[in-house]
Amino acid sequence: LHKDQILEEFPGVDSILGSGAIDKVMETIQKLEDGSGDRLIQAAHRRSFLSRGDVPRFLATPPHYAYLKIAEGCRKRCAFCIIPSIKGRLQSKPIPDLVEEFQAVLEHGASEVILIAQDLGDYGKDFKGPGSPVNL
Repeated sequence: LHKDQILEEFPGVDSILGSGAIDKVMETIQKLEDGSGDRLIQAAHRRSFLSRGDVPRFLATPPHYAYLKIAEGCRKRCAFCIIPSIKGRLQSKPIPDLVEEFQAVLEHGASEVILIAQDLGDYGKDFKGPGSPVNL
């Protein structure tokens, strides 16, 4: 649904945030609680997976394992799939960011790291240049 449809069909909605506005969640809640925000609507550029350093990394799993998102979106346009419409084009995390985040989850005590993405096999196919994982 489009934000205007949501507001019309669900009048009790206090706020609408884009999927990339994770850094605005706490600020939005605070504004709503103190009365300075009435039906806050914030569009944000697509940043639906977190780059290392955007927000502190907390494990939502038992301490012995962790998920590591290596890419978001998809470069394919399958007729049956809505992921590219929701998540956008393939956007792989750069290798240095992955290494840094991987080290961070190890420091949290994880001994198993599970790589996740909409299509793991396409990781890096959006990178350009001779250092691209596709060219290795």
